[in-house]
Formats: sequence, structure tokens, C-alpha cells
Amino acid sequence: MKVKAIQKSIVLGMALALSTAIFAQEEEKPDGLFVKNLSNGATLKLGGYVDAYYSYNGNKPNNRANATRVFDTVDNEFQLGLAQTKLEYGTDKFQTVVDLTFGPNAENGNFGNTGTAALPNGTNSITSTAIKQAYMAAELVDGLTLTVGQYGTHVGYEVIEAYVNSNYSLSNLFGNGPFYHKGAKLDYSVSDNLGIMVGIVNGWDAFGNRDTNTPKSVAAQIALTEMVPGLNLFINYLGGDETTAEGNKMRHIGDLTGTFGLSDQLSLGINAAYGVDKGRNTDSWYGAALYIDFTVNPGAETVHKLTLRTEYFNDKKKTNPAALVSGGEITSYTLTYTMAMYGGAFLIKPEVRYDQDLAKAGLYYAGANSQTTAAIAFIGTY
Repeated sequence: MKVKAIQKSIVLGMALALSTAIFAQEEEKPDGLFVKNLSNGATLKLGGYVDAYYSYNGNKPNNRANATRVFDTVDNEFQLGLAQTKLEYGTDKFQTVVDLTFGPNAENGNFGNTGTAALPNGTNSITSTAIKQAYMAAELVDGLTLTVGQYGTHVGYEVIEAYVNSNYSLSNLFGNGPFYHKGAKLDYSVSDNLGIMVGIVNGWDAFGNRDTNTPKSVAAQIALTEMVPGLNLFINYLGGDETTAEGNKMRHIGDLTGTFGLSDQLSLGINAAYGVDKGRNTDSWYGAALYIDFTVNPGAETVHKLTLRTEYFNDKKKTNPAALVSGGEITSYTLTYTMAMYGGAFLIKPEVRYDQDLAKAGLYYAGANSQTTAAIAFIGTY
């Protein structure tokens, strides 16, 4: 796979075409609506998706909540997940992106932009959660791209968009890592097989629409693509002073993601992360996940695929600031069947997931140490 810059959206689009993407192994979404031959030879693209799901929790929680989940949080009722509208304007040299989301997962995926301290005068921001991404990107010189604004994180294997991920429910690694950043980054294409990104961002999801303090965090990525045929590796880093008051209490996370396409039908994905927060017990959290994708009939009008995700996540020391599994040591097994119809424009995803807390911290309903959920999701793209 040839990558001119490692901006996440560029990598994702190219990888999807190969069906061995680091962020997904899903069939490529239709290209949406194009209006061509605008000023400067630019193109305007409109696209997005809607997803809805039904989930059943075997623990039968009275609060109808799936504990430790990021998006599929509601038990035993039909729920909307997310409605996205994304506008992209530009050429291969510059781009302006407005990525808007609405629905329950808009708040869950943009939680740092809510709250009474969201604006400098202490009032609440009522529109910020609709902005999933809003950024500008421009190639300054050949191979060097500057991106400024709010954009999705480079850390992790999965993304917020439900049609992109092979599984519908999101991993513990995703739920306990950053979702987005506000700042600026530079992507440089060293060669067709090597890309480097460095950036300065406010921090971890920009809690309260403002940074928790004045120091910034450093973001970095090294992309190794197709140095070995079929193998793509991304080495990611994010670190900085993340305390509410300056005190050199550094938070770091290192992350490795990769895919290996074994054949047209079979591909593997990996994600491993290690984090430390000196402001919270001066200890670490860590985890790893393996993804196995088997596509029954690649290239067909209706594609059938099975995905098995196995995952281990450990935050027994209550170090991770996201705290979705604070105090837990979880093993998770998720089996998802995907039927992608009409060239990937309509997806049906039945899924079964089993979570077990080896630390017996009582993370699940009524102090249970495990939960089993069954769900079916429906996703339409445009």
C-alpha cells in the first residue's frame, strides 16, 4: 500500500480498498455524492452513515445498561447509535473537512466538549458535541502535509464510525484511550513505505472544551506500509503533562497497530497499548487485542464475513484516566458476522460478546464478574 502521508483519514481510505486496513477490514463504503470542477479544480464530497442496534445482556440489569461499554450501552431496547454527515472539500493538495455527528454516541464520542466549564466564561457549549472533526489540511511542500483543527486520534486500531470496524461493539482498548485531539500535526512521506507524523495537541480529548492545564502533549506516529507484502504497522505515541494543575505529572501512551493480509479471504489485525499516568498512582495500564477476519466471498455484491476479536485489558491499579474498567483485568471475546449488501451500502451485524473480569472487581451489574451480550446492528451509508 502506498501512502503519501499518514494522516489517519488518508491511511484509512487506502487501506479499506485493500480490505486489510489497520482500522477496519470492512467492505469499502460507497463514495457518496461528488460535485466536481469547483474553484481551484476542487471536489466537494458528501457522505455519512446511520446505525441502530438492539442489545440483550444476559445479566438482565435493572438499569438496562451494558457496563464498561463505550457506545452500545443500552440493554434490551432498540437504540440509535450515531448519525453522521461529513463534508470534504479540496484537492490532493489541500482539504477542508467538517464531520458532524448526532445522537447518543455523539456525546459519548465527544465527551470532553460538554459540561459547565466548556466555554471560558463557565457556560455550557451546546453545539460542540456535534463536531466530531473540523480541520484543514494542506501540502506545504512535496510530501509534507500540515493539519490544524479537531481530528480523530492516531492511537488505536478501531474508529468511531460503525461501518468501518469489523466488530460492532468497541474494544476496551478503544474505550480507554483518546478519541480525538485539538491541535496541529505534520505528516511527512519519507517514501512509499515510510511515513512520519509529529504534532502538538491540547491533550487527552480536551476535557471541558479546554485543556486541563497550559502544557501541551506531543503526538507522534511511524507508519511502515508494505515493506513486507501484506503487512502494515503503525507505531503511535501520545504524551504530556495532563494534571489539572501544572506539576510535571506526565501521562504517556504507546500503541502498536498492524494488519497482515494472508489472502483475499483471511487477514489478521493486532493492537497493543501501554500507558502510564504519574498523576494517578504513578502506575500503568496495558492491553492487547487480536482480530481474525475471514471473508467468505470477497468481491461479491453481497459479502459475508466473520470476525473474531480476542482481547486482554488490565487496569487493576486504577491508573487509566478514562476509568471505564478502572480496577479491572478483563478478557473479552467477540464474534461478529457481517452481511454487507449493495456494495457495502447496507450492513447487518449480529454479534455475541463475553467479558470476564479476572480481578473480580465487580465491574458488571450487581457486582458480577462477567457479562454476556448478544446484539444485532444495522448500518446504512451514503
